[in-house]
Order: sequence, then structure tokens, then C-alpha cells
Amino acid sequence: MFVLGYFDHVPPPQVDAYGLGIRVPTWVVSPYAKRGHLAPRLYDHTSTLKFIERVFDLPTLASVNHRFDTETPGGPNNEAANGNPTGPQAPPRDGYEVLGDLMDCFDF
Repeated sequence: MFVLGYFDHVPPPQVDAYGLGIRVPTWVVSPYAKRGHLAPRLYDHTSTLKFIERVFDLPTLASVNHRFDTETPGGPNNEAANGNPTGPQAPPRDGYEVLGDLMDCFDF
């Protein structure tokens, strides 16, 4: 039997009802990136938004996602949907302290 897929030795972190999913390495490529730096923080898709907010002193960008993302896919993989075809909107993640904002990866 031949199986393709993503495999990990630990379950993904559970920061909210949806979890973070499979772990994916984060690569920072920049002339300002710290050389040889290995960040112990967790990052997700909102980390880039959080980074832009801090660098340019902007109001939160990630929290407005709930205005556009009105529902999540339902079915057996979304317990929050309770068996319905669609589930509730995903909560904004920019307020989670466990998720990094990439600032520790740079030397400005």
C-alpha cells in the first residue's frame, strides 16, 4: 500500500475550536532576517498581518476577516457545524498571544 500525505509526530496545537492544522515550516527571506535564527514561536496566516500591523503602526487587520468569512465548511470534519453543511465563521486569531508576529525574526 502506498499512501501520500502529511504526517507529523505530534498533533497540531489547539488554539481554538478549529486548531492550527498540519505544521508547516515558516521561512523568512529578507536582507533584515536574523542569520541562523530558529524561532520557537508558532506562526499562522495571521502572523504576516500582525507583522505588517506592528511595522507600520496600523490598526488590526486580521480581525476584519470575520466580516467576509461568514461560514466554515461543515460535514464530519467540523465539530462546530453539528452535522450541518456549513458551520459558524472562524474566529479572528490575531488576539492569540501564542501566535507570533515575526518581529523576533528580524534585525531592524
